[in-house]
Amino acid sequence: MPLTWSVSRDQILHDCERRYYFQYLANAKINSRDSILREIAFLKKLKNIPGWKGDAFHSIVAGYFRRVRQGQFPTVTELVTELQDNMMNEWAFSSNKLFRTNPRAIDQDGGLALFEHEYEENPEFEVVPIIDSVAIWLYRFMAWVDDVDLVGSLARASRIWLEEPVYGPNAPGFKFSGAQVLVKVDLALQSPDGNFDIFDWKTGTPFSSNWGQFDSAEFQVNVYQLWPHLAFGHSLDSIRAHLLYVVADPVRQQNFGIDENVREQTLSFIRRSIDRVKQFAGLLGQEKLCLEDCDFALSMGKCRWCKFKRLCQRMTSDE
Repeated sequence: MPLTWSVSRDQILHDCERRYYFQYLANAKINSRDSILREIAFLKKLKNIPGWKGDAFHSIVAGYFRRVRQGQFPTVTELVTELQDNMMNEWAFSSNKLFRTNPRAIDQDGGLALFEHEYEENPEFEVVPIIDSVAIWLYRFMAWVDDVDLVGSLARASRIWLEEPVYGPNAPGFKFSGAQVLVKVDLALQSPDGNFDIFDWKTGTPFSSNWGQFDSAEFQVNVYQLWPHLAFGHSLDSIRAHLLYVVADPVRQQNFGIDENVREQTLSFIRRSIDRVKQFAGLLGQEKLCLEDCDFALSMGKCRWCKFKRLCQRMTSDE
């Protein structure tokens, strides 16, 4: 399998080498003969509540746009009802811990394994306020869609990418420094006049800019903008990225372009990060690293919400 790189993978590697090993280097499958590999494969499927909320929002929005492209126009009320039904079914599966007896169903419709249920974190939380908060995001988002006539932009686009898989013939991305750079955009539109717009729906809190801080979301869209430039030859001035924070009221939109300086800075960062990935994969003349070669997280705060913490703690006590 070719070497792959993404912004999210780089962040995991930066936060904790052991988590990166479990997530990407261990050849773990649910049907692995080795019990530890089976456990790793199961733990990889866990989602925390913020991640679940984000996935539920992205799924309903992508489904809406797919139906629009087919000439169907569900109302906001219909979308919210569908969202609520989907999340309630997933919650029932997770809260009853059905994932323990049927882990293969986690990837199917209605299948969910929440970190909070598996680790019994915050047992007092209730599902209705969680679902209601995602419904509010959806109402805000659909109002923004109307304001900017995004449906009209889809109709006029010459080419559309909508929550495409990270692998496959239509997958966004580009090759660089011996690796395939994965680009998981929520929506990208190429207009007949050659302009290229990339959209990313954010369900986290908008970044508060302070001197010297690193905005990972802005870096991410810089990488995204390199995709049409390097893969299709689009000029930098024809590419725009749009971050949409649906947690803000009203929705907060941030627009970004990219110039030659940002292009070179971003590529330099990617190259250094890929070199580190190559080191872990044993592609720089040394052996592939094993778990014992990997450092722990830089802070204990990273460990609390890590889905591999049970396994990591047990292995550490055995060493």
